[in-house]
Amino acid sequence: MQRTKPTGGIKPTERRIPKNPRFEDVRPQVDSGFNEIKFNEKFDVSRMNIRFRRDENFRRLKTTTVARLVSGEDECDFLLLDLREIEDFQVCHINNALSYPAPMLHRSVNNFTPEILAYANKEPERIIIIYDDDERIAATAANLFFEKGTDNVLLLTGGLRKFGSEFPELVEGDLPRPRSPAGSTRSKAMSVKSAASGRSVASSVRSGISSRSSPQPRYGTEHTGAWK
Repeated sequence: MQRTKPTGGIKPTERRIPKNPRFEDVRPQVDSGFNEIKFNEKFDVSRMNIRFRRDENFRRLKTTTVARLVSGEDECDFLLLDLREIEDFQVCHINNALSYPAPMLHRSVNNFTPEILAYANKEPERIIIIYDDDERIAATAANLFFEKGTDNVLLLTGGLRKFGSEFPELVEGDLPRPRSPAGSTRSKAMSVKSAASGRSVASSVRSGISSRSSPQPRYGTEHTGAWK
């Protein structure tokens, strides 16, 4: 028995419903809650992923977006984690942030606090935002979060330094000073060491020259009279 082919050569299940441009701006009357579509529209994910790199398994949030969340302008349940050491956190941190040093991620057991477990993988209802001074630690930590099965972790672009310079009223304490590059410190130490060694070599050369130029006593001529 030969089956008839569907009209138009397309299966009914594969047909797309035609869209009317007159009703593109019409929203559904049934409110299904805060979903992923509303999350992307609210935080403009397409723009905040401009700095997405191949080796990064996380997304980034701009300082302005985090400022709206911290100040309460945007309604979203978030957990803000400070990945620096506890001493640095006590000196300065963003409002409503919790201290979670990055080395805790390397623990074999109990590496997640109860607060993190309550927010992990609860997007779009809940998200986790992490930061450090200048992204040096936070970028690696965000990848570790992803490898450990937490995919709703977002990184604050620029870290605490950039956020504090733009929104100092949302920061508690004094901002940390910028660190001096390790290369310049090492080069300065090497230059001082080389200068000291050069001075020591020059002094040793001068002492050798002076010792060779000074006349040495001739014992044979001085004691000839006594031998006679």
